[in-house]
Amino acid sequence: MAECPCGSGTDLDKRCGPVVAGEKPALTAKALMRSRYSAFVLGDPDHIENTHACDKREGLDRPGVKNMFGAVEWDVLEIFSTSGGLEGDEAGTVDFAASFRRNGKILVHRGNSNFRRDNGRWIYVDGTPTATAASASKIGRNQPFPCGSGKKYK
Repeated sequence: MAECPCGSGTDLDKRCGPVVAGEKPALTAKALMRSRYSAFVLGDPDHIENTHACDKREGLDRPGVKNMFGAVEWDVLEIFSTSGGLEGDEAGTVDFAASFRRNGKILVHRGNSNFRRDNGRWIYVDGTPTATAASASKIGRNQPFPCGSGKKYK
């Protein structure tokens, strides 16, 4: 069994795998955030598109998303906080940081993503980047990630 890329420490088949495959819906905005991150790691543009708000899809650059799969290696997702987005809510926000490598550099994308329920299922609406930082040098083994998560690079 493979570990889920979302950083939950559980098996992919028990966490994000069924959500990414469309077999079950995400129960919370946070769960959808984790599954979308996992879809980026796994290279699944369908889940990214299918969980994007219909009224915002024309702004989704599907070829750009697909090109990113080969150019970026995702390292870690850190979720700092959520506002709303629980099973009984209609909207929610997730504050997160995602560390990744591109062209030999470690980058961190920090932002807030907005989610809402659409016909009973959670969808991504939009996001606001709060910071994107590049590491000046490569991270060595057992050094902490630059996102401030406290996790160490392996």
